[in-house]
Amino acid sequence: MNGFYLCTEEEGYFDNPHGVAKKILSQIKTFEKAGLNTTLYPFHFLPNTKVRKALRRVPFCSVACNFPFQPQFQNADFFYIRTPRGEYSFVQLLKKLRAYNPKAKILLELATYPYDSENAGRMVDIPFVLKDRVNRNKYKKYADCMITFGQFDRIFGLPVISTVNGVMVDDIRPVQPSAKALSQDTVNVIAVAMLAAWHGYDRFLRGLGAYYKNGGTRNIVLHLVGISTDDTLANLKQLAKAQNIEEHVIFYGAKTGAELDAIYDDCAIGLECLGTFRQGTTRSSSSLKSREYWSKGLPLVTACTFTQNTDEISGYIHTVPFDDTPVDIPAFLQFYDTVYASDNTHENAITTLRNYAYKTCDMSVTMKPVTDYISGKATLEDVTK
Repeated sequence: MNGFYLCTEEEGYFDNPHGVAKKILSQIKTFEKAGLNTTLYPFHFLPNTKVRKALRRVPFCSVACNFPFQPQFQNADFFYIRTPRGEYSFVQLLKKLRAYNPKAKILLELATYPYDSENAGRMVDIPFVLKDRVNRNKYKKYADCMITFGQFDRIFGLPVISTVNGVMVDDIRPVQPSAKALSQDTVNVIAVAMLAAWHGYDRFLRGLGAYYKNGGTRNIVLHLVGISTDDTLANLKQLAKAQNIEEHVIFYGAKTGAELDAIYDDCAIGLECLGTFRQGTTRSSSSLKSREYWSKGLPLVTACTFTQNTDEISGYIHTVPFDDTPVDIPAFLQFYDTVYASDNTHENAITTLRNYAYKTCDMSVTMKPVTDYISGKATLEDVTK
């Protein structure tokens, strides 16, 4: 079978893949292993000029991308599409995909759902919300199903294949704890992300500020890796200064490969999502970050619950309230001390968490309902029960 993986990304996004780019390439690799020949076709974002900022609020103008139909899309067996927010040109693409490929399976992945509250806070963004709500209701005319990371029967009138985010565990090197990570003198914590307000890392910084203000003496260092496309990174730097904790936060910027691995090796705990309530989503999470931490062998701190059963690794997860309160640092330190109570606990954590990742969130496991449906090994009814 031959098909396409369609997505919207910046030009050059896959040249040095990390984060979502890595996930997309892993999904394609999984399709290929299942006998599904898959061609990646990214639609590139439009220039964000002043004229474009104004025009994209007009009903039939594209918000982020144009989606021209390509001749090579004809006679395909399937299209797996990382779905953008609803806009007219995307609906027109779906219409043509269906017209030229009446028997093809068209699957639409939603990275986040529900998401309506993300752009609901600013009056200037209301046109985006309205355009999305109008256009997304047309998906059911052309697509077969939605793919998302939560339990939903139908989305936008389409049946849902519910899965969880996955990673290629073999492609992620487990941590090799350095002397810094093993040190009894400093608690080294890592947070890696394309930074956004909904990651909630400000909660940890505010918690650190309160801890030291109240006489806390343990040395805690947050290794924060990533950049932002908005003012999130600048806000975090300002917050660290305002809380008088600059010596407890290291801002690395974007890092990948061996450089990122070396930072991971210096750390013993990972910060997962602490602010997804700011998106208006449910507490249940299937974040890529949690899968990456588990594959690395790192215990984590989160404000979320997880879509799969985590009972066997519950001792390696510290859950904080699903709200805007600062992280309780004394409670966090108690968790840290419990996890790393003896000399061999680093090795135990790595082995336990990595084995769990193989069983529950390796891409071969998480994408099986999708590949079974595309290949015809299962019906849509089988994988949407």
